[in-house]
Amino acid sequence: SDPVMSLLGVEAGFHLHSDGFGSFGPTTGVALGPEAAQNGLARGLENAEGANHCFLNVAIQALWNLQSFRTRFEAAPQHHHSPSPEHDEASAATAPTHCAYCALKNLFMQYQHSQQEALPPDDLRVALSEIYASQGRFQLGEMEDATETLEALLDIVHASSVGGFEESTLAGPSTGSTSSSTPPWFSTDLSAQASRRISGTSASGASGQEADDDDDDVWSPTFRGTDRARDKRRGSAEHVFAASHFPCQPLCIAHEAFGIEYVDLARCSFCGATGEPHATRSFVLPVYVAELEENHKAVTARDAGPTPSAPDLAKLLRHSHHKSLPGEKCKECNSLRTLSVERWLTSRPRTLVWSLIWPTSEPVVQQVSFVLRSITPILSVDEVFHTHQHIDHRTSPSSSSSSSAAVDSSDEGYHFCGMICYRGMHYIAIFWCWPLQRWVSFDDTKLRQEQSWGSVVDVVCTSGYIPTLLFYDWVGSTPEFNH
Repeated sequence: SDPVMSLLGVEAGFHLHSDGFGSFGPTTGVALGPEAAQNGLARGLENAEGANHCFLNVAIQALWNLQSFRTRFEAAPQHHHSPSPEHDEASAATAPTHCAYCALKNLFMQYQHSQQEALPPDDLRVALSEIYASQGRFQLGEMEDATETLEALLDIVHASSVGGFEESTLAGPSTGSTSSSTPPWFSTDLSAQASRRISGTSASGASGQEADDDDDDVWSPTFRGTDRARDKRRGSAEHVFAASHFPCQPLCIAHEAFGIEYVDLARCSFCGATGEPHATRSFVLPVYVAELEENHKAVTARDAGPTPSAPDLAKLLRHSHHKSLPGEKCKECNSLRTLSVERWLTSRPRTLVWSLIWPTSEPVVQQVSFVLRSITPILSVDEVFHTHQHIDHRTSPSSSSSSSAAVDSSDEGYHFCGMICYRGMHYIAIFWCWPLQRWVSFDDTKLRQEQSWGSVVDVVCTSGYIPTLLFYDWVGSTPEFNH
């Protein structure tokens, strides 16, 4: 009866209480035909023999199927590139081969308007290989990690967005620090109680100022010389790395959609003293599966009942994030076994991405089953982090406040919308397709429509796939979800 559950295709229940898979029966998926591509519902991505594009293909499918990123990226402008000496000004709008931003932008346009059933990701692959040639990463024909690929694409989107901002500020006559000690996307808008204990610390204090001074030294020489040379330097791994240390103001698409920040704060339960806060900024949150299993055992032993409770990802994550420190003493009152760590969410994105770190390269099917059973259709960040209701409200820079609602703790939460899995040296992506109202598995050019979440689990477990990335998207403001 829950409309959200029904919309996500989990009429029979999302939790899987059985450790076996025989109850699911044969796979009920249906291969999608050319009409799906022609109608713009879903498309495959080419992966010729020896190309090894699968790690890139799943990252592209993730970005396309995530509403929060796709709508913003589609509305973002194209780059205007400086023409080469041998071409006229008309070539300025043509993207050079090393511009991954434009390659991804063009690929998204093909998703919308092409009549091809499967699209070629070759231009983006070539762009990545040129950008990271000095590091030997993403080279043609070689395999890479899908998580690192997603992070690299987001780093490139960020680097592309800050280009005009830092050029106008850092190339000017000023020789001092050109940005505040606290990046614009570092928010400590916590409750009054938490703010008093976190503000004025190294998380946003003197050390941040020193870091920005260093950034000035890194960036100033980067944006000097001819426009052509500047474009060439922008298309390099060094530029992307340097840009990752430079704040975006306003928030770039990558940080608005995926940028998360949290602060770990040690607190004494006896005297109330707090330790030095440690801030972490990332696009992807690591999750150790072995730790989740231990947390579930502890919760099950504590709440022993007639029937064992199903694992809940949010509760298990909270146990991982908020730990006691029994071996450390409080520096203020010298008491033992009174310290614990609190994890405060200080900047929430539109999409939460959890990277599953497995204890072995080939986990057993029971472990995969445990992770899949812990996934819930809705995840509230208030159950995972310490938060504040009015923390870091965000709207899209390219849309009005009426069309993009702020993300706060009063909403229904984040909704599970897909995952990336691997088996051996091959990746697939499984995402909820809004137009089709079904789960769809993307295996390069092969698209398969699954009938239910149980069908998805059956495919993953019986085929030996291992989930590596879980995606939770806040989709409350999208027309499809409201409908």
